[in-house]
Amino acid sequence: MTKKPKQRTRNNRIVFYLNDAEMALLQGKLDESSVINREEFIRKILFDGRIVRVEFAEIREMIRLLRSSSNNLNQLAKKANETQNIYEHDVAELRQNYEVLLNVIKEFYGKLVDL
Repeated sequence: MTKKPKQRTRNNRIVFYLNDAEMALLQGKLDESSVINREEFIRKILFDGRIVRVEFAEIREMIRLLRSSSNNLNQLAKKANETQNIYEHDVAELRQNYEVLLNVIKEFYGKLVDL
């Protein structure tokens, strides 16, 4: 009795090479997963995985706004300590800066949630 050759449902082969560090990383992630074999693990990453691209310009803008608001707050606190008086327009400007910062953070957070 001879066995019939197994009919493959996947007949396209891909070969690629990894260095030792990449192979160790792959093996570590494979060991952490519940997937039994490497091919299934790579397929799972292919179909279920996500590629995340971070827009560092948005993060830099948030940092810039935060620094600006912090500097304004420090200047306002210094002025209040020196004169024992706070001007309403200074507080309004500070509040406006924080609103802008909060809107940028909300927008960025919304993009993260959508991932």
